[in-house]
Amino acid sequence: MIYKIEISHKQHIKDITAEDTEKDILDLGLKGIKEVKSILLYEIDGDFTTKEITGICKNLLTDGITQDFKVFSFEKVTHQKNIFPASKKKNKQWLVEVWFKKGVTDTVGETVKKGIRDLGLKNEINRVKTGCKYILKGNVTKAGIEKITTSLLANKVVQEYEIAKNSP
Repeated sequence: MIYKIEISHKQHIKDITAEDTEKDILDLGLKGIKEVKSILLYEIDGDFTTKEITGICKNLLTDGITQDFKVFSFEKVTHQKNIFPASKKKNKQWLVEVWFKKGVTDTVGETVKKGIRDLGLKNEINRVKTGCKYILKGNVTKAGIEKITTSLLANKVVQEYEIAKNSP
């Protein structure tokens, strides 16, 4: 089973990564972004129950005082190309997911694997990947989001990214 885990700051906690990204976007000369949110991503491929994954989230991946988590489970990961329909809405919401490319060492992922073992779980772990999801709200074109992504959010040499647009 593959589990995708999203870890975000609780509402009352400052998201420093998002604030820094907003400043960097302004430094790029793009002024349409009104809000940025960052979410840590983990993809764990292993033989775990929902209860065990919840325990991993609570005891290893999150700080219960400052962070929340969501868990999604899949039989396998599928990647689809996104379609970007034309929109006349003033406030757009863009989602950008950034992951390490296959074959690139994910040191945090390897540390999480060790941490799972340290929790006493003996389950088979096929893979642990780490990434980041950014939610960018505002009036920016796809070209603008591509510029933000390739300039600030992803290192194309070692990371891959996916961009999607949806209505808030």
